Amino acid sequence: MSRIIRQHAESEHDSNIRKIEVRSFSFTKNLSEASDVVDGLSIEHLLDEQQRMQQAFSEEKIATIAKIEQQRQNAAAEIDAARQAWEQDKQILEKKAYDEGFAEGFEDATLKVQHTMSDKISEANNTALLAVENGNAYLQAQEKLILELAIRSASRIVNQQLKDEPQLYLQIIERALKEAREAEYIKIFTSVQYFDSVTNNREEFATLFPPDVQFMIFIDDDLTGAECYLETNTGRLMVTLDDQFNMLKKGLLEIIESVD
Repeated sequence: MSRIIRQHAESEHDSNIRKIEVRSFSFTKNLSEASDVVDGLSIEHLLDEQQRMQQAFSEEKIATIAKIEQQRQNAAAEIDAARQAWEQDKQILEKKAYDEGFAEGFEDATLKVQHTMSDKISEANNTALLAVENGNAYLQAQEKLILELAIRSASRIVNQQLKDEPQLYLQIIERALKEAREAEYIKIFTSVQYFDSVTNNREEFATLFPPDVQFMIFIDDDLTGAECYLETNTGRLMVTLDDQFNMLKKGLLEIIESVD
């Protein structure tokens, strides 16, 4: 009977143990997979910032995995201790029951110990499973947090580059114009700050599409700083960097969620 109970306990323990797998996440790789909206920009500082944050995330991930493993080992130790205690109690009760001739009392006591043992095993397994689930949820939340911080850092870096290198703003508009080169007409709306720079490069921009395409440049008083957009017969194309970073962030989040 003790072999049957032990086999049952070990089977229940094994069936509730889950393998913990932690997925590696590379921001540099996913940046290239998600979007090309910042293609051509100088992203050296962005990659350095991502590497620093990814290193911090990796260290915290290792610590979290170690904590989960410790909780699993503690749960396994509790199961082993409960099994040993059950074996000892069983032997004592068996001897006492046979010595006193109360076979029925022995059976009742054995069932009670068995139920107690089963409850302890179930409680230990639930603790281990809960630790795994909490750990996985924590790591997933950390991935999204690191992504959010990386996008914010990228936005600050690129906006600082725009201040240091005004020519970068014209390069961004040029890439947007290439996307709209098949349009029947193109209108550039820019802020007062960059209107003169855009106007001075009008002839260079005009070489990007056929001469019969109507090409005009306007000031939009509602735009500030590096904000800009194009209007064509097919619709509006946002050139504002914040919008592009939001699109990039959305694409990266879809990648993270698709592999969960």
